[in-house]
This record gives sequence, C-alpha cells and structure tokens, in this order.
Amino acid sequence: MVTKNLNQIRQLTTKLESMGYHTFQIQTIINDIIDGDMMEKAEQEELDVIVSALEYHISFAQRCLRSGK
Repeated sequence: MVTKNLNQIRQLTTKLESMGYHTFQIQTIINDIIDGDMMEKAEQEELDVIVSALEYHISFAQRCLRSGK
C-alpha cells in the first residue's frame, strides 16, 4: 500500500509540474500538508493525506485554468 501511495504521489507531482508548478511549490504544498497533519498518525495515513491533498490541488488548479484565473 505504501508503494502504491508513493507511486500516486509521484504521478500527482508530475501532473502538477506539467501544469506549470515548480518543484519548490510542490515541496511547499507537501510540507504544509505534513506540518498540518497530526504527526502521531501512522505513515500510511500520512501518505493517504498527501495523495488526497495533491489531488485537491490539481483539481483546484484545473478549475482556475478553466475559469481563466
């Protein structure tokens, strides 16, 4: 499951890069997710949160691009 999540994170970060995000922006997003998350959570739960948040950021960026913002 961890490998699946890591592959998802890799795919999502590649998608963000293709949408014009710079590596430091993606790192900031991931760091904000981790810092905002309870550090006591299990590693798997943390990866699930990162995947969900990256999917949200992509969805939000796509909506902004479509609306011209």
